Amino acid sequence: MKSTIYGNTQYTENNKNNLNLLIELDLHRVRYSYYNSEKKHFFYLNNTEIEDTSQAEQEISNILSTDEIIKAKFNRILCSVCSNKAMLVPQTLFDENNLQTFLKFHHRFDEKDEITFYNLKEAEAFVIYSIPLAISRIIKEKLPEAKLLHHSIPFLKNSTNRENTTNFPAISLFIGPDFFDVVIVKQGKIQLFNSFLYRQTTDIIYFLSNLVNLFSLTPQHTSIFISTNCNSIDRIINELKKVFSNIQFENFPKAFNFADEILALPQHEFVTLFNLQLCE
Repeated sequence: MKSTIYGNTQYTENNKNNLNLLIELDLHRVRYSYYNSEKKHFFYLNNTEIEDTSQAEQEISNILSTDEIIKAKFNRILCSVCSNKAMLVPQTLFDENNLQTFLKFHHRFDEKDEITFYNLKEAEAFVIYSIPLAISRIIKEKLPEAKLLHHSIPFLKNSTNRENTTNFPAISLFIGPDFFDVVIVKQGKIQLFNSFLYRQTTDIIYFLSNLVNLFSLTPQHTSIFISTNCNSIDRIINELKKVFSNIQFENFPKAFNFADEILALPQHEFVTLFNLQLCE
């Protein structure tokens, strides 16, 4: 494991009632920060890379068990798991008793997954998502008070709440290590949300080109907003620029303040972590 720390810890027992712990993890990394609700400030960020993914479950368990800040007391803990299995269902069609049936429309269901949901009021829809059962059990054992979420929730919230100054249709992309999420928004309404697996950069271009044609969009008049949890997506960005002329990287939410070291980071690589604060 390789851990990098940004900012300074300002945790004390005296201010714990004002602090929320935010965690985002997958089989490749665990990153966390904490938010002072009184000052609306993120002071600290820890990013730990898991070098051997075959040992990821044990590494995650060790981090959640031994990290001194994670073990501290917080007012609220939000933990987001990144995976490619999530979908949107309109409120009018949602049925809590048929979560597996819904998810099977878009994804292969694994008996080793736990399925749950989140009411995304901005979209008048529910996010149905699955989390590997082994990861879910670790989080519930080590952090029983944590609210367990999916990375698509802050991603979707940001996509629907974003101010689009160009008036162009918007495509939001979250690029993971082997999958990407895509949201298409027209006039503030979600037209599509889906996840796709990819092996090569050309796979992403292929899927996006098909979606652009399907929704009668034009690459020159479509805004692309990029976020990721990967360290470098330069090759993907370079290929996207050959097709789309209006590409923007997502920035940290304006409602919050950040330590200078955190602000200096590539913000699109950490924005879904900090947008968890919007998911209380």
